Amino acid sequence: MSKDDIQLLIKSLGEQIVIDNNAGDILGTLTKETLRFRDKLLEENGLTLTVADTRIALEALEEFFQDKKPSQKLTSEQTSLLQIWIDKITLFSK
Repeated sequence: MSKDDIQLLIKSLGEQIVIDNNAGDILGTLTKETLRFRDKLLEENGLTLTVADTRIALEALEEFFQDKKPSQKLTSEQTSLLQIWIDKITLFSK
């Protein structure tokens, strides 16, 4: 998955999730963390983070903000990415 793919996906879906004055900053953070995770996953485990993985994690993030449990079963990679985002957004909002 290329950097452009990640940026486009997070921008298109993320704008539906993050609606506040810092949306651009938060979406940039999500993109940066996704790229970092993608590279680490490939380097350390030889696994590829796909567009589908990222989309499912974004949908789970939206559900998290709505105080819902994820509607889909997440893989360990999707769960890790979701947790990274939650941690970063939580830190960002402080």
